[in-house]
Amino acid sequence: MTANNISIDAINTITNSSITDSLTEGIHIMSGGAIEVATICFDRTMFFIIVIGIILMAIYYYNKEQKRCKKCVPKIIKEVVEKPAVQTVPTVPVVQPTPVGPIPPLIDQSIIAEVDMQRVANPLVQPERRISSDAILPGYMRQMSTRGTLDTFHQSGIITKIGTVDSPNEKVMPLFSRRKYPHDTLYEYYSIIPKINIKIPITVRGDKELFTDDVIFIKELNSEYKVQLYKLEELTYNPYVI
Repeated sequence: MTANNISIDAINTITNSSITDSLTEGIHIMSGGAIEVATICFDRTMFFIIVIGIILMAIYYYNKEQKRCKKCVPKIIKEVVEKPAVQTVPTVPVVQPTPVGPIPPLIDQSIIAEVDMQRVANPLVQPERRISSDAILPGYMRQMSTRGTLDTFHQSGIITKIGTVDSPNEKVMPLFSRRKYPHDTLYEYYSIIPKINIKIPITVRGDKELFTDDVIFIKELNSEYKVQLYKLEELTYNPYVI
């Protein structure tokens, strides 16, 4: 039997069969007499039954899980209350103090002693007192002037006491001087009492320069003295130098 000989009544018989309660096959006549079987599908009633079953199973498992969680939560809370969390305190390492011995001096004591001796015994070192040795920093003995090279003290003349002489040692004393700063008009002075070698600073008002026949007052001796300067050295020509 060919596709062209299939009658319309046969097709109606097939489509009206009792398959409507289960599975249904659709048959369509295409152009040219070919027969095409349609996609298999479920009945509407069966589809709703399956969907309702899935929903009921989901509700069942959800309620079961909720009951199990309600039993676990009180137990977990009880364990947390009975076992409080232990707070860990970070440990700080203990640093042991380093034993401190005698602190060495910042500068050699022998250098300080040498400078002190020069101030006493050397007549060309002016009378000054120094700071405590524990406060002396390195380089203290090598101070540098920021205004040029300082002049050294030298004996520039003598001073003679005016009036009554109580002691022959105070009659005539040397006068030491130097320019305070390079190319300046300020001067510094001191004297030494002969035989007992005591240095006495001489204060001049305004640190002005002294000249011959000037009168100064030395408060340590409570006396006035007249200044007599030495003759200024003459520069001599040396043909072998220039």
